[in-house]
Amino acid sequence: MGRLVAGIIAAARPPENLQARRNVAQRLLGALEFVTDEQAELPCPAAHLHSKQDNRAARLYLSGAPTLFCFHASCGAELETLNTRLRQEIAKTERAPLQGGCGIINKGSIGTFIDIPPHRGPSPAVALRKKQKALGPAVIKQALERFPVELPDLWELSPYRLELEPVEQFPLFMRALWRPHEIVWCGFNPQSGQERHRDNFKPAAVWAEVGRPPGPQTSGFSFKPGTCSRKKEFIEARRHLVVESDTLTKKQAASLFLWLKEKMRLPLRAVVHSGNKSLHGWFGVPAEERLQELQAVLPAAGVDAKVLKTSGIPVRVPGWKREETGQWQRLLYLDPAACDL
Repeated sequence: MGRLVAGIIAAARPPENLQARRNVAQRLLGALEFVTDEQAELPCPAAHLHSKQDNRAARLYLSGAPTLFCFHASCGAELETLNTRLRQEIAKTERAPLQGGCGIINKGSIGTFIDIPPHRGPSPAVALRKKQKALGPAVIKQALERFPVELPDLWELSPYRLELEPVEQFPLFMRALWRPHEIVWCGFNPQSGQERHRDNFKPAAVWAEVGRPPGPQTSGFSFKPGTCSRKKEFIEARRHLVVESDTLTKKQAASLFLWLKEKMRLPLRAVVHSGNKSLHGWFGVPAEERLQELQAVLPAAGVDAKVLKTSGIPVRVPGWKREETGQWQRLLYLDPAACDL
């Protein structure tokens, strides 16, 4: 882990109570054999899912973001659920206010931070497009070098201590990211454009009272009152810039989110785990010039161009369990202070 990332995490992390962490772990996982004060070995709690039997024990790491690790990939989803619960229970015992990260003040363009040789094209416009295309992979490379984070690190960095179970996160998401009166769409992708879809457009405060999402998706836009469509003409405002990718790994996406936050000074408001292979980063909307630059460069880095550029494209909402994976769409990071409410 790089020094900058370690510094950010150290600033955000509450004081660790190692004994309390051990007590929580033993309550949830049973008897543990501690090999050091911070590390234990135990039989894998999901050993019934192993495709191949061997004698290697699972490992529990209590320092930093508590993590239960097993050498088998087949039990990964169940251990991920256990890790979420373990961290939530430990967070409840430590209950300490988190401090924000250490920002790096930079106001230049993306090219300010990535050294790409100038291209001599037939025209300035062609040269600019080629330079922007070259910037994409360079952005990912620098993000991984400067911010080599894992998913547990996002949990540690979250200014809001995420103690709620995933099934309870939908109301929190609606209250933290939206003004109460703003009309938010939520549901399945096809539920837009007809009169019967009007119930999918409600004020954020109403969604919070409903408590459960009616479908797996939402949008980074607010809509005009009385609408039943996500079309451009019914949009009230772009409230959030959502950055997501089906090609980047979760590690690459997490590193990119921190790079955008620290280098580009984009307010990182939330990170949502899709319940499958991707992460969705919810950012504040930058000025138009910066937005256009991001829309040109980030697709070359593997980011979904449609979500960046097109109005009303659905993205994942926390609090929904996906049938195809059995995993929850859930919050990994939340900063209500960055939400401009």
